[in-house]
Amino acid sequence: MKTLIKSILVFLTSFIFFACENDSLPDIVKGRVIEFPSCNFVNVIQIESGNLKGGSISSTSLQIENVVLFPGNPIQDSIIYFNYRLFDQKKDRDSAYCTADVLINAPKIIITNYSTSD
Repeated sequence: MKTLIKSILVFLTSFIFFACENDSLPDIVKGRVIEFPSCNFVNVIQIESGNLKGGSISSTSLQIENVVLFPGNPIQDSIIYFNYRLFDQKKDRDSAYCTADVLINAPKIIITNYSTSD
């Protein structure tokens, strides 16, 4: 009887633990905000650590790898730690603009929360 009760308690405890775990937000990502001269109304963020995989952005004189794009007002901080979700064309207004001489192969994200310290 004691074994059955212990088994039930272990099962319930593990069920509650895994059921309450929140997988809706990815891990925190560390990024460096980069000024990219050909882009307006978009933050170019080079990923330094975390599980987010970036792409590339280049112009005739500059190429940067492992970057993501965050449309919107400029972020004034150079190093940020952030949570994100992927850009959704239906939900998010596309305000990213870069001039025609820029080749972009980088994902767009929406930052849901950021800080200057980890």
